[in-house]
Amino acid sequence: SPLPSRGVADAMRRLAFLLLAVSVKAANVSNGVCIDTAGWTNGYTACNNYVPVDPDCHKDGVVCHFYKAHPSFCAKGMNDPWMNCCTCGGGSDFNGQ
Repeated sequence: SPLPSRGVADAMRRLAFLLLAVSVKAANVSNGVCIDTAGWTNGYTACNNYVPVDPDCHKDGVVCHFYKAHPSFCAKGMNDPWMNCCTCGGGSDFNGQ
């Protein structure tokens, strides 16, 4: 069978790299290594108007802990929770030490 074109081969290598990165990130999260971005909120301050106020709602918006109970909101979330919250695939594996 013919070899894939250079563009297809490059795309396949990029896909393999992304799949590896996602699996490493998932392993870090499952091992408790991932750390949510410190001080991050989604900026949705209207959450303070709900009764009762959700404990994950702070004066500057909802914190990452909220997404643990509501992971379906990760994709819809304001202020990029997918980059800042481990539950959503973000956060960091850097612990500052």
